[in-house]
Amino acid sequence: MTILRGVASWGAWAARGLAAGVLVGIIVGLTDSTLLHGVLWVGWLIGGAVALPMRQLLRVLFICRRSGVSFGVARAAVQVTTLWPYISWRSGHGQSEDEVRKARLERNPNLTEEDDHSWSDLARWGLYVVGLLPRRRTERFFDVPRLVSASATAAGMTLRVRRAKSGTTAEDVGSVESVQRFAQTLREVTGAWSLLLRSEVEGPHTVLRVLWSDPLQGSRPSFEPSGDQSPVRIGVDEFGSDVWWDPFEATHTAVQGMTRSGKSVQEYTRLSGLAGRTAVEVCGLDPTGVLLGPFVATGGRAAVPATAGESPMFAHFLDVLYSIVSEMDRRTMQLAADGKDKLGSGDFSADLPCLVVVLEEWPGIIRAAAAEDVTKERKPAERVGPKIEAGVARLLAEGAKSGIRVLLLGQRLSAKSLDTDSRSNFGVRHTLRVDNADAVGMLHDHASEWAPIVAVFEPGQGLIERPGLGQRRYRADFTSYDTYLRRVKESVAEHV
Repeated sequence: MTILRGVASWGAWAARGLAAGVLVGIIVGLTDSTLLHGVLWVGWLIGGAVALPMRQLLRVLFICRRSGVSFGVARAAVQVTTLWPYISWRSGHGQSEDEVRKARLERNPNLTEEDDHSWSDLARWGLYVVGLLPRRRTERFFDVPRLVSASATAAGMTLRVRRAKSGTTAEDVGSVESVQRFAQTLREVTGAWSLLLRSEVEGPHTVLRVLWSDPLQGSRPSFEPSGDQSPVRIGVDEFGSDVWWDPFEATHTAVQGMTRSGKSVQEYTRLSGLAGRTAVEVCGLDPTGVLLGPFVATGGRAAVPATAGESPMFAHFLDVLYSIVSEMDRRTMQLAADGKDKLGSGDFSADLPCLVVVLEEWPGIIRAAAAEDVTKERKPAERVGPKIEAGVARLLAEGAKSGIRVLLLGQRLSAKSLDTDSRSNFGVRHTLRVDNADAVGMLHDHASEWAPIVAVFEPGQGLIERPGLGQRRYRADFTSYDTYLRRVKESVAEHV
């Protein structure tokens, strides 16, 4: 941006001088006027007016070349930065004219009240428009927050504004009402879709995020697996920020969504992102075999119908679950022996992998296991259904510190399939399209507010809730099943 401002400033002054010189030369050559100073002043203004479009064009072309964005995006970005004092001034910043004048005099000790009155706001704005008053001086005259830097991408634009003494976003641009006026003015001027204001944790700035369009419209392909220990990108949120899922974060994840809501596609993205990671083992229970079937070749603890053999399927599922619980107990005992309270992200390796325990269609597993108990006429002490529920409850309550990450999936996670204690252990919660407020309320607060929004989600759109981010809408990246199979099979072939 420093180079950009230098190029724009040089181009503007050169064009102004050329235009003014040509105009004055023509006028003086035609007539011998005593109003030479007046003519020069008019010529100077005209030169500035001519230079402004040229300066803007130079800035637009520079942004296009440097960032690779389209001409339209670059033009909108230049428009925002050029009109910044006007947008801020028009928003009002929650201050009366007298308060603005008083603050201006306090900021400029050399500016007397007479001087201030002699320069009307309209005159200052006119001089700024024709390029005769630099933006920094305009910001000072209009008592608006200083625009420190701006960067544009194809998705939106980030403005960095110097923060007020109080350090809060509301104080940066005035009251809550003036924040709303500020956002509305920016939308009107730029045609932007939305505006996000947030204060940085460090530094004297407030960051304003401008989005050109709704980031939840359309879909984008998922990343190819990297094989390293970085988080997996699973989508984009309503503010245009990427949504990441970190298997090494000590928390469990719950996902619910009706048929055709895009839940399976989202999990193809999540699990294929883990393919090829030697420090992660994907395991769990899948009564369909669609999701975990590709991971069976890794030789891990993945239970699908094909691995049951001659055994009753859910009795086999219980054996696999018990092996995961036993590994959790072994790790817990080792932690105590090592004098540690938990496993961190740096502790995982091929010899001690993070276990991502996938429970596909969890409500269906419970119902089918109970049905198998009835069919096999098992006695109460032999029934596998309650034992599977108890084992999963232990993983949720005790597993996070031992490197166990439960990923529980279902069309609707009702109270019958998930008790209150188990539900409280899910730090990350996804809800794709479901049909009523009760379903939303199983995982999220404010269900009555979200229910009509969730009910009309398009496939792939969802509501996510996680610590530190609250609740927000998002769209999952797209991964076809063929792509999912290819990614997992290729990674298995490399590491088996």
